[in-house]
Amino acid sequence: MRLNALISKSLLEIPLPIKDNIFYPTRLLDVGSSTRGKIRLVIPAEDPVFIKGERYAALSYCWGSKDEANNQAKTTLATIQERILKIEFGHLPQTVADAIQVCRSLGIRYLWVDALCIIQDDEDDWAKESLEMANVYANSFVTLSILQGASCTSGFLKRIHAPYMLQTNFRSGLDDSISGKLYLQMLGPPEKNFKVSKPGFLNSVVNSSPDQPAALDYDESAWSQRGWTFQEALLSPHKLFFGPLMAHISCGNLRESADGSIFEDNMDETLLPTGERSLAKVLSHWYRLVTSYGKRMLTHEKDRLPAISAISGSISNMFPDQVYLAGLWKSDLHKGLLWSTYSRTDLATYLKSPEGYIAPTWSWAHRPNHISWFQGVTLDHWVLSPEFELKGLSIVTNPLNPYGRVSSGTLVLDAKLFQLPLYRGEGRVIKTPDDERRWLGISFPYTLLSEEDEYIASLHLSWISLGEKKDPEDSLHFDELWMILISRGSLNNIFDHWYNSQDKLVTNPEIMIGLILLPTINEGEYVKVGLWYSETRGLGGSKFWDNIQRQRVKLV
Repeated sequence: MRLNALISKSLLEIPLPIKDNIFYPTRLLDVGSSTRGKIRLVIPAEDPVFIKGERYAALSYCWGSKDEANNQAKTTLATIQERILKIEFGHLPQTVADAIQVCRSLGIRYLWVDALCIIQDDEDDWAKESLEMANVYANSFVTLSILQGASCTSGFLKRIHAPYMLQTNFRSGLDDSISGKLYLQMLGPPEKNFKVSKPGFLNSVVNSSPDQPAALDYDESAWSQRGWTFQEALLSPHKLFFGPLMAHISCGNLRESADGSIFEDNMDETLLPTGERSLAKVLSHWYRLVTSYGKRMLTHEKDRLPAISAISGSISNMFPDQVYLAGLWKSDLHKGLLWSTYSRTDLATYLKSPEGYIAPTWSWAHRPNHISWFQGVTLDHWVLSPEFELKGLSIVTNPLNPYGRVSSGTLVLDAKLFQLPLYRGEGRVIKTPDDERRWLGISFPYTLLSEEDEYIASLHLSWISLGEKKDPEDSLHFDELWMILISRGSLNNIFDHWYNSQDKLVTNPEIMIGLILLPTINEGEYVKVGLWYSETRGLGGSKFWDNIQRQRVKLV
């Protein structure tokens, strides 16, 4: 069987640990030893008939819409005893049922499925098991990653597109003795393989299909766009993908499809950076992972931190002295705070979380959107150093998973703070002229000027970062904004120059970087609403901050 052959190849690439040292999740599905065996939930540490030494598979799939997710078979406090006795095959969503069929055909006795192996309405069990996913996926015999369909009801064993084989006779035009048959096959349906070019160009049909079946299966899959599947892919050493066209294996350097074709490893990130794994390199890699993860969707936005908690927990295990702060790291706050998203809305809507409290405003998890970082956070162009002191912090989580859901988060800083002078009529904000804009990983489309129109800083206002038709000074609460100094940036020696707004070469430049804040109703308390940087020209740069004293600031 082709699936067995692919799995056997993967085991040569990354061997499994010896059977005496197998990790088992808290709960597993026993799928039986035959096509009609009884299915039930087992607790390996307690079940007297559990077969030690047997391997287990893990399922990575899409739950679907909120209705589909809520209606699928789950384990709850009320149903767990029933699940331990028996689970009716006909009551399972089609994707889970198909996964059981695959396990049976491969001779895999046990299967881990999150909906059934985690007690979904037990907050403590959910917190504990969501953190434990790092071990669940890392130690699975194989992870069944379902690219076909968009929900738990879709299934994946029934082919959506059955490609036809075209046979044609062939004879060489150069040598009549060379002849035979050619077999041609269109991988995907016609609408996926061809498109008609626009009128006025070449009025013809052109090929638009990827040249690898794995890419065709993966690129438009719902699985590749979902939040939970991100860490499931990173943590799994042996991934068996099931797509609309065929199955594919990914394990180490082995990436092979069922038809024998080899595909590029563009399916996921790596859990850890290649090469040097110093703290600085690992944290820089973490920020890049967050960028990729931030593009993905979740059924429940409250899962934004839990769905990546197994990765953050793995990093914490590597560096036990590091303190995790709602998606950021204490030792690296002067970098971790320098993130933003892109929006076009009003400030009140921007600050409102879609599902209640998810994370503090200074954490990237606060915003359900694509995440971008200031250039010096993920790249080596800039050397960033802190310009504040952390005086206190309070992060409230479930103690069973300190990397998961957050119910409140506060940072107390001693830092330099400056209110935008607009409220005194001593300055103005303009849209930055195109020839003065600079891309530093984040766009800064606005410029703060003094009363004499001298440059002070470049601004990124997160709630109108995609552009605003009206003048920025007319925006809600604009004259109440403050700037807080977070980091000082200098170019790395490798990149010892840049070009200023007049395209003049500047050597050994220095910039100041910080957050844009809005005060809350509580004295000394602020929320984050943007970023700024200031280069050494006009009134900008470090000299602007020389005579400003530090004060106590609370970020929530």
